[in-house]
Amino acid sequence: MSRKSIFYAAVGAGIEWFDFTAFIFVAGYISHLFFPSGDPSVALMSTFGVFAAGYIMRPIGGIFFGNLGDKIGRKKVIIIAMMCITVSIFIMAVLPTYDQIGITAVVVMLFARMLQGFSVGGEYNGVLVMLLEQAPDHRRGFVTSWGTMVSGTGTLVSSLVVMALVYMLSDEQMLAWGWRVPFIIGFFLSIGVLYLQFQMDDSPHFKEVENAHHVKQTPILTALRTHKKELIQVFCLTGFLGVAYYTAAAFLPAYLKEIIQIPYTHAMLITSVAAATYAFTAPFWGALSDRVGRKPILLISSILLAVLAYPLFWLLTLNSLMIMIAVGVVLMLIVSAATAVFVTTINEAFPTAIRFSAVGASYNVANAIFGGTTPLVATYLIYQTHSDIAPSFYLIFVSVAIIGIILWMKETRWTELED
Repeated sequence: MSRKSIFYAAVGAGIEWFDFTAFIFVAGYISHLFFPSGDPSVALMSTFGVFAAGYIMRPIGGIFFGNLGDKIGRKKVIIIAMMCITVSIFIMAVLPTYDQIGITAVVVMLFARMLQGFSVGGEYNGVLVMLLEQAPDHRRGFVTSWGTMVSGTGTLVSSLVVMALVYMLSDEQMLAWGWRVPFIIGFFLSIGVLYLQFQMDDSPHFKEVENAHHVKQTPILTALRTHKKELIQVFCLTGFLGVAYYTAAAFLPAYLKEIIQIPYTHAMLITSVAAATYAFTAPFWGALSDRVGRKPILLISSILLAVLAYPLFWLLTLNSLMIMIAVGVVLMLIVSAATAVFVTTINEAFPTAIRFSAVGASYNVANAIFGGTTPLVATYLIYQTHSDIAPSFYLIFVSVAIIGIILWMKETRWTELED
Protein backbone atom coordinates (compact mmCIF):
# COMPACT_ATOMS: atom_id res chain seq x y z
CA MET A 1 0.00 0.00 0.00
CA SER A 2 1.52 3.33 -1.10
CA ARG A 3 0.38 5.99 1.38
CA LYS A 4 1.89 8.68 -0.84
CA SER A 5 -0.12 7.60 -3.86
CA ILE A 6 -3.31 7.29 -1.80
CA PHE A 7 -2.92 10.84 -0.50
CA TYR A 8 -1.91 12.39 -3.84
CA ALA A 9 -4.80 10.72 -5.64
CA ALA A 10 -7.33 11.63 -2.95
CA VAL A 11 -6.55 15.35 -2.87
CA GLY A 12 -7.71 15.59 -6.48
CA ALA A 13 -11.20 14.65 -5.32
CA GLY A 14 -11.00 17.48 -2.79
CA ILE A 15 -10.33 20.09 -5.47
CA GLU A 16 -12.97 18.66 -7.75
CA TRP A 17 -15.66 18.92 -5.07
CA PHE A 18 -14.39 22.30 -3.88
CA ASP A 19 -15.07 23.69 -7.35
CA PHE A 20 -18.28 21.74 -7.78
CA THR A 21 -19.87 22.96 -4.56
CA ALA A 22 -18.49 26.49 -4.88
CA PHE A 23 -20.70 26.87 -7.95
CA ILE A 24 -23.71 25.71 -5.93
CA PHE A 25 -22.92 27.91 -2.92
CA VAL A 26 -22.74 31.05 -5.07
CA ALA A 27 -25.67 29.94 -7.27
CA GLY A 28 -27.86 32.73 -5.88
CA TYR A 29 -25.36 35.37 -7.03
CA ILE A 30 -24.75 33.65 -10.37
CA SER A 31 -28.51 33.56 -11.03
CA HIS A 32 -28.70 37.35 -10.61
CA LEU A 33 -25.60 38.05 -12.72
CA PHE A 34 -26.18 35.62 -15.59
CA PHE A 35 -29.96 35.06 -15.63
CA PRO A 36 -31.70 38.39 -14.95
CA SER A 37 -35.33 37.65 -14.06
CA GLY A 38 -38.08 39.18 -11.99
CA ASP A 39 -38.83 35.79 -10.41
CA PRO A 40 -36.00 34.48 -8.15
CA SER A 41 -37.30 30.89 -8.49
CA VAL A 42 -37.03 31.05 -12.30
CA ALA A 43 -33.52 32.53 -12.14
CA LEU A 44 -32.45 29.88 -9.64
CA MET A 45 -33.91 27.12 -11.81
CA SER A 46 -31.93 28.50 -14.78
CA THR A 47 -28.71 28.32 -12.76
CA PHE A 48 -29.49 24.78 -11.65
CA GLY A 49 -30.20 24.04 -15.32
CA VAL A 50 -26.57 24.94 -16.12
CA PHE A 51 -25.56 22.72 -13.17
CA ALA A 52 -27.56 19.88 -14.74
CA ALA A 53 -26.00 20.54 -18.17
CA GLY A 54 -22.57 19.90 -16.67
CA TYR A 55 -23.88 16.59 -15.46
CA ILE A 56 -24.93 15.64 -18.98
CA MET A 57 -21.23 15.54 -19.83
CA ARG A 58 -20.34 13.21 -16.97
CA PRO A 59 -21.36 9.98 -18.76
CA ILE A 60 -19.34 11.03 -21.81
CA GLY A 61 -16.36 11.79 -19.61
CA GLY A 62 -16.88 8.61 -17.60
CA ILE A 63 -16.92 6.43 -20.72
CA PHE A 64 -14.02 8.29 -22.37
CA PHE A 65 -11.72 8.42 -19.35
CA GLY A 66 -12.81 5.00 -18.05
CA ASN A 67 -11.88 3.37 -21.34
CA LEU A 68 -8.60 5.28 -21.32
CA GLY A 69 -7.87 4.39 -17.69
CA ASP A 70 -8.31 0.66 -18.34
CA LYS A 71 -5.91 0.92 -21.29
CA ILE A 72 -3.13 3.36 -20.28
CA GLY A 73 -3.40 3.37 -16.48
CA ARG A 74 -5.12 5.22 -13.64
CA LYS A 75 -2.41 7.83 -12.98
CA LYS A 76 -2.30 9.33 -16.47
CA VAL A 77 -6.07 9.66 -16.68
CA ILE A 78 -6.36 11.29 -13.25
CA ILE A 79 -3.77 13.90 -14.30
CA ILE A 80 -5.42 14.62 -17.68
CA ALA A 81 -8.82 15.03 -16.02
CA MET A 82 -7.34 17.31 -13.36
CA MET A 83 -5.86 19.54 -16.07
CA CYS A 84 -9.32 19.94 -17.64
CA ILE A 85 -10.84 20.79 -14.26
CA THR A 86 -8.16 23.45 -13.76
CA VAL A 87 -9.13 25.09 -17.08
CA SER A 88 -12.81 25.05 -16.08
CA ILE A 89 -12.07 26.71 -12.72
CA PHE A 90 -9.96 29.39 -14.41
CA ILE A 91 -12.78 30.25 -16.83
CA MET A 92 -15.24 30.71 -13.94
CA ALA A 93 -12.74 32.91 -12.10
CA VAL A 94 -12.40 35.43 -14.95
CA LEU A 95 -15.75 35.12 -16.77
CA PRO A 96 -17.54 38.45 -17.57
CA THR A 97 -21.22 38.68 -16.58
CA TYR A 98 -24.39 38.95 -18.67
CA ASP A 99 -24.43 42.75 -18.34
CA GLN A 100 -20.88 42.92 -19.74
CA ILE A 101 -21.00 40.59 -22.75
CA GLY A 102 -24.62 39.47 -22.97
CA ILE A 103 -25.60 35.92 -23.89
CA THR A 104 -21.95 35.06 -24.60
CA ALA A 105 -21.41 34.98 -20.84
CA VAL A 106 -24.05 32.27 -20.46
CA VAL A 107 -22.60 30.25 -23.35
CA VAL A 108 -19.05 30.40 -21.95
CA MET A 109 -20.25 29.51 -18.46
CA LEU A 110 -22.16 26.58 -19.93
CA PHE A 111 -18.98 25.44 -21.70
CA ALA A 112 -16.97 25.71 -18.46
CA ARG A 113 -19.47 23.66 -16.45
CA MET A 114 -19.75 21.07 -19.23
CA LEU A 115 -15.94 20.79 -19.32
CA GLN A 116 -16.00 20.38 -15.55
CA GLY A 117 -18.64 17.67 -15.81
CA PHE A 118 -16.68 15.88 -18.56
CA SER A 119 -13.51 15.96 -16.46
CA VAL A 120 -15.16 14.87 -13.23
CA GLY A 121 -16.48 11.85 -15.12
CA GLY A 122 -12.89 10.63 -15.15
CA GLU A 123 -11.26 12.27 -12.13
CA TYR A 124 -13.50 11.12 -9.29
CA ASN A 125 -13.90 7.54 -10.54
CA GLY A 126 -10.18 7.38 -11.21
CA VAL A 127 -9.44 8.45 -7.64
CA LEU A 128 -11.81 5.83 -6.19
CA VAL A 129 -10.38 3.06 -8.38
CA MET A 130 -6.85 4.08 -7.39
CA LEU A 131 -7.70 4.04 -3.67
CA LEU A 132 -9.38 0.63 -3.87
CA GLU A 133 -6.51 -0.91 -5.82
CA GLN A 134 -3.87 0.50 -3.46
CA ALA A 135 -5.60 -0.92 -0.36
CA PRO A 136 -5.03 -4.31 1.33
CA ASP A 137 -8.08 -6.58 1.10
CA HIS A 138 -9.02 -6.30 4.77
CA ARG A 139 -8.99 -2.46 4.67
CA ARG A 140 -10.56 -1.71 1.29
CA GLY A 141 -13.62 -0.06 2.84
CA PHE A 142 -11.54 2.18 5.08
CA VAL A 143 -9.02 3.26 2.43
CA THR A 144 -11.58 3.85 -0.33
CA SER A 145 -13.77 5.84 2.07
CA TRP A 146 -10.98 8.43 2.14
CA GLY A 147 -12.28 9.47 -1.28
CA THR A 148 -15.54 10.37 0.45
CA MET A 149 -13.71 12.11 3.29
CA VAL A 150 -11.49 14.20 1.03
CA SER A 151 -14.32 15.12 -1.35
CA GLY A 152 -16.38 16.08 1.70
CA THR A 153 -13.47 18.15 2.97
CA GLY A 154 -13.43 19.98 -0.36
CA THR A 155 -17.12 20.74 0.15
CA LEU A 156 -16.43 21.88 3.73
CA VAL A 157 -13.58 24.21 2.74
CA SER A 158 -15.71 25.62 -0.08
CA SER A 159 -18.59 26.30 2.31
CA LEU A 160 -16.28 27.94 4.85
CA VAL A 161 -14.76 30.17 2.17
CA VAL A 162 -18.19 31.28 0.93
CA MET A 163 -19.48 31.73 4.48
CA ALA A 164 -16.50 33.95 5.32
CA LEU A 165 -17.03 36.00 2.16
CA VAL A 166 -20.75 36.45 2.83
CA TYR A 167 -19.98 37.47 6.42
CA MET A 168 -17.26 39.99 5.49
CA LEU A 169 -18.70 41.43 2.25
CA SER A 170 -21.92 43.22 1.44
CA ASP A 171 -24.34 41.82 -1.15
CA GLU A 172 -23.10 44.47 -3.59
CA GLN A 173 -19.48 43.35 -3.12
CA MET A 174 -20.43 39.69 -3.48
CA LEU A 175 -22.21 40.46 -6.74
CA ALA A 176 -19.35 42.66 -7.96
CA TRP A 177 -16.44 40.32 -7.29
CA GLY A 178 -16.83 38.21 -4.15
CA TRP A 179 -18.47 35.27 -5.94
CA ARG A 180 -15.28 34.82 -7.99
CA VAL A 181 -12.96 34.34 -4.99
CA PRO A 182 -13.69 30.60 -4.46
CA PHE A 183 -12.82 29.90 -8.09
CA ILE A 184 -9.60 31.92 -7.86
CA ILE A 185 -8.60 29.94 -4.76
CA GLY A 186 -9.61 26.71 -6.48
CA PHE A 187 -7.45 27.50 -9.51
CA PHE A 188 -4.26 27.91 -7.46
CA LEU A 189 -5.04 24.83 -5.36
CA SER A 190 -5.55 22.76 -8.51
CA ILE A 191 -2.09 23.76 -9.78
CA GLY A 192 -0.59 22.43 -6.53
CA VAL A 193 -2.59 19.20 -6.77
CA LEU A 194 -1.39 18.61 -10.32
CA TYR A 195 2.21 18.86 -9.12
CA LEU A 196 1.53 16.23 -6.44
CA GLN A 197 -0.27 13.86 -8.78
CA PHE A 198 2.71 13.71 -11.10
CA GLN A 199 4.62 12.18 -8.15
CA MET A 200 2.22 9.29 -7.39
CA ASP A 201 2.60 5.66 -8.47
CA ASP A 202 0.09 3.89 -10.67
CA SER A 203 -2.20 1.14 -9.38
CA PRO A 204 -0.39 -2.17 -8.64
CA HIS A 205 -3.47 -4.10 -9.82
CA PHE A 206 -3.41 -2.33 -13.19
CA LYS A 207 0.32 -2.99 -13.51
CA GLU A 208 -0.36 -6.72 -13.01
CA VAL A 209 -3.02 -6.68 -15.72
CA GLU A 210 -0.69 -4.75 -18.04
CA ASN A 211 2.27 -7.04 -17.39
CA ALA A 212 0.11 -10.11 -18.03
CA HIS A 213 -1.07 -8.56 -21.34
CA HIS A 214 -4.71 -8.74 -20.20
CA VAL A 215 -5.55 -5.13 -21.07
CA LYS A 216 -8.87 -5.02 -22.97
CA GLN A 217 -9.15 -3.04 -26.19
CA THR A 218 -12.82 -2.20 -25.57
CA PRO A 219 -13.32 -2.64 -21.80
CA ILE A 220 -16.79 -1.06 -21.70
CA LEU A 221 -18.07 -3.53 -24.33
CA THR A 222 -16.57 -6.36 -22.30
CA ALA A 223 -18.41 -5.06 -19.22
CA LEU A 224 -21.70 -4.94 -21.14
CA ARG A 225 -21.23 -8.56 -22.23
CA THR A 226 -20.06 -10.06 -18.95
CA HIS A 227 -21.36 -7.86 -16.08
CA LYS A 228 -24.83 -6.62 -17.04
CA LYS A 229 -26.32 -7.30 -13.60
CA GLU A 230 -23.56 -5.39 -11.80
CA LEU A 231 -23.90 -2.43 -14.20
CA ILE A 232 -27.63 -2.22 -13.44
CA GLN A 233 -27.02 -2.44 -9.70
CA VAL A 234 -24.37 0.31 -9.74
CA PHE A 235 -26.66 2.50 -11.88
CA CYS A 236 -29.54 2.16 -9.42
CA LEU A 237 -27.40 2.62 -6.31
CA THR A 238 -25.78 5.72 -7.82
CA GLY A 239 -29.19 7.18 -8.67
CA PHE A 240 -30.33 6.75 -5.08
CA LEU A 241 -27.22 8.33 -3.58
CA GLY A 242 -27.18 11.03 -6.25
CA VAL A 243 -30.60 12.22 -5.09
CA ALA A 244 -29.70 11.84 -1.40
CA TYR A 245 -26.34 13.62 -1.57
CA TYR A 246 -27.35 16.46 -3.86
CA THR A 247 -30.50 17.13 -1.87
CA ALA A 248 -28.34 17.62 1.22
CA ALA A 249 -25.24 19.23 -0.29
CA ALA A 250 -26.25 20.99 -3.51
CA PHE A 251 -29.91 21.91 -3.02
CA LEU A 252 -30.07 22.65 0.71
CA PRO A 253 -28.03 25.91 0.83
CA ALA A 254 -30.09 27.58 -1.90
CA TYR A 255 -33.29 26.11 -0.41
CA LEU A 256 -32.60 27.64 2.99
CA LYS A 257 -31.76 31.04 1.51
CA GLU A 258 -34.36 31.35 -1.24
CA ILE A 259 -37.28 29.25 0.05
CA ILE A 260 -37.03 29.30 3.86
CA GLN A 261 -35.45 32.77 3.56
CA ILE A 262 -32.92 32.62 6.35
CA PRO A 263 -29.76 34.79 6.22
CA TYR A 264 -27.21 33.29 3.87
CA THR A 265 -24.57 33.29 6.62
CA HIS A 266 -26.86 30.95 8.59
CA ALA A 267 -27.41 28.77 5.51
CA MET A 268 -23.66 28.45 5.01
CA LEU A 269 -23.08 27.72 8.71
CA ILE A 270 -25.59 24.86 8.50
CA THR A 271 -23.96 23.62 5.29
CA SER A 272 -20.47 23.78 6.83
CA VAL A 273 -21.45 21.77 9.91
CA ALA A 274 -23.23 19.23 7.69
CA ALA A 275 -20.22 18.98 5.36
CA ALA A 276 -17.87 18.42 8.31
CA THR A 277 -20.17 15.65 9.57
CA TYR A 278 -20.19 14.03 6.13
CA ALA A 279 -16.44 14.21 5.64
CA PHE A 280 -15.04 13.28 9.03
CA THR A 281 -17.38 10.36 9.76
CA ALA A 282 -16.75 8.67 6.39
CA PRO A 283 -13.62 6.70 7.43
CA PHE A 284 -15.55 5.31 10.42
CA TRP A 285 -18.30 3.98 8.13
CA GLY A 286 -15.72 2.58 5.71
CA ALA A 287 -13.88 0.80 8.54
CA LEU A 288 -17.19 -0.49 9.95
CA SER A 289 -18.05 -1.99 6.56
CA ASP A 290 -14.74 -3.89 6.68
CA ARG A 291 -16.09 -5.60 9.81
CA VAL A 292 -19.83 -6.07 9.19
CA GLY A 293 -20.04 -5.98 5.39
CA ARG A 294 -21.28 -3.43 2.85
CA LYS A 295 -24.94 -4.41 2.50
CA PRO A 296 -26.11 -3.94 6.12
CA ILE A 297 -24.93 -0.32 6.19
CA LEU A 298 -26.44 0.47 2.78
CA LEU A 299 -29.74 -1.12 3.78
CA ILE A 300 -30.03 0.66 7.13
CA SER A 301 -29.12 4.00 5.52
CA SER A 302 -31.83 3.72 2.86
CA ILE A 303 -34.47 2.79 5.44
CA LEU A 304 -33.50 5.71 7.69
CA LEU A 305 -33.72 8.19 4.79
CA ALA A 306 -37.14 6.86 3.78
CA VAL A 307 -38.45 7.22 7.32
CA LEU A 308 -36.82 10.53 8.28
CA ALA A 309 -36.91 12.60 5.07
CA TYR A 310 -40.37 14.12 5.64
CA PRO A 311 -39.94 15.01 9.34
CA LEU A 312 -36.47 16.45 8.67
CA PHE A 313 -37.78 18.78 5.96
CA TRP A 314 -40.72 19.73 8.18
CA LEU A 315 -38.27 20.68 10.94
CA LEU A 316 -36.43 22.97 8.52
CA THR A 317 -39.62 25.00 8.00
CA LEU A 318 -39.68 25.86 11.74
CA ASN A 319 -36.92 28.37 10.96
CA SER A 320 -34.84 27.64 14.06
CA LEU A 321 -31.08 27.80 13.52
CA MET A 322 -30.23 25.09 16.09
CA ILE A 323 -32.90 22.75 14.72
CA MET A 324 -31.64 23.34 11.17
CA ILE A 325 -28.07 22.50 12.22
CA ALA A 326 -29.31 19.31 13.89
CA VAL A 327 -31.24 18.38 10.73
CA GLY A 328 -28.14 18.93 8.60
CA VAL A 329 -26.04 16.73 10.91
CA VAL A 330 -28.58 13.88 10.98
CA LEU A 331 -29.11 14.00 7.21
CA MET A 332 -25.39 14.00 6.45
CA LEU A 333 -24.61 11.25 8.96
CA ILE A 334 -26.93 8.95 7.04
CA VAL A 335 -25.70 10.07 3.62
CA SER A 336 -22.05 9.73 4.72
CA ALA A 337 -22.63 6.17 5.94
CA ALA A 338 -24.21 5.17 2.63
CA THR A 339 -21.68 7.00 0.43
CA ALA A 340 -18.54 5.83 2.26
CA VAL A 341 -19.63 2.21 1.75
CA PHE A 342 -21.04 2.79 -1.74
CA VAL A 343 -17.72 3.97 -3.21
CA THR A 344 -16.09 0.70 -2.20
CA THR A 345 -19.01 -1.53 -3.17
CA ILE A 346 -19.35 -0.32 -6.75
CA ASN A 347 -15.64 -0.76 -7.46
CA GLU A 348 -15.49 -4.23 -5.90
CA ALA A 349 -18.21 -5.38 -8.30
CA PHE A 350 -15.89 -5.50 -11.34
CA PRO A 351 -12.50 -7.03 -12.24
CA THR A 352 -9.48 -4.74 -12.67
CA ALA A 353 -9.36 -5.01 -16.48
CA ILE A 354 -12.80 -3.35 -16.85
CA ARG A 355 -13.27 -1.64 -13.44
CA PHE A 356 -12.63 1.96 -14.48
CA SER A 357 -14.79 1.69 -17.62
CA ALA A 358 -17.69 -0.15 -15.98
CA VAL A 359 -17.93 2.11 -12.93
CA GLY A 360 -17.25 5.24 -14.98
CA ALA A 361 -20.12 4.51 -17.34
CA SER A 362 -22.81 3.28 -14.93
CA TYR A 363 -21.97 5.74 -12.14
CA ASN A 364 -21.89 8.80 -14.36
CA VAL A 365 -24.96 7.97 -16.43
CA ALA A 366 -26.97 7.59 -13.23
CA ASN A 367 -25.51 10.77 -11.76
CA ALA A 368 -26.42 12.70 -14.90
CA ILE A 369 -30.01 11.47 -14.79
CA PHE A 370 -30.61 11.64 -11.04
CA GLY A 371 -27.86 13.55 -9.21
CA GLY A 372 -27.41 16.44 -11.60
CA THR A 373 -31.13 17.09 -11.91
CA THR A 374 -31.93 16.81 -8.19
CA PRO A 375 -31.77 20.56 -7.38
CA LEU A 376 -33.85 21.30 -10.49
CA VAL A 377 -36.45 18.63 -9.65
CA ALA A 378 -36.62 19.71 -6.00
CA THR A 379 -37.12 23.36 -6.96
CA TYR A 380 -39.75 22.36 -9.53
CA LEU A 381 -41.67 20.31 -6.95
CA ILE A 382 -41.86 23.31 -4.63
CA TYR A 383 -42.86 25.58 -7.51
CA GLN A 384 -45.68 23.25 -8.61
CA THR A 385 -47.00 22.06 -5.23
CA HIS A 386 -46.46 25.29 -3.27
CA SER A 387 -45.18 23.08 -0.45
CA ASP A 388 -41.77 23.71 1.12
CA ILE A 389 -41.62 20.04 2.17
CA ALA A 390 -42.13 18.69 -1.37
CA PRO A 391 -38.43 17.77 -1.96
CA SER A 392 -38.75 15.12 0.75
CA PHE A 393 -41.20 13.16 -1.43
CA TYR A 394 -38.51 12.60 -4.06
CA LEU A 395 -36.03 11.46 -1.42
CA ILE A 396 -38.56 9.07 0.11
CA PHE A 397 -39.37 7.56 -3.27
CA VAL A 398 -35.77 6.74 -4.24
CA SER A 399 -34.94 5.49 -0.72
CA VAL A 400 -37.81 2.99 -0.78
CA ALA A 401 -37.08 1.93 -4.37
CA ILE A 402 -33.41 1.12 -3.69
CA ILE A 403 -34.11 -1.37 -0.87
CA GLY A 404 -34.91 -4.16 -3.34
CA ILE A 405 -31.72 -3.48 -5.31
CA ILE A 406 -29.57 -3.66 -2.16
CA LEU A 407 -31.14 -6.99 -1.20
CA TRP A 408 -30.43 -8.26 -4.74
CA MET A 409 -26.75 -7.29 -4.62
CA LYS A 410 -23.94 -9.66 -3.71
CA GLU A 411 -21.96 -8.93 -0.54
CA THR A 412 -18.45 -7.96 -1.72
CA ARG A 413 -16.65 -7.42 1.59
CA TRP A 414 -15.14 -10.92 1.79
CA THR A 415 -14.26 -11.35 -1.90
CA GLU A 416 -10.82 -10.81 -3.40
CA LEU A 417 -10.39 -8.29 -6.19
CA GLU A 418 -10.38 -9.93 -9.61
CA ASP A 419 -7.71 -8.94 -12.13
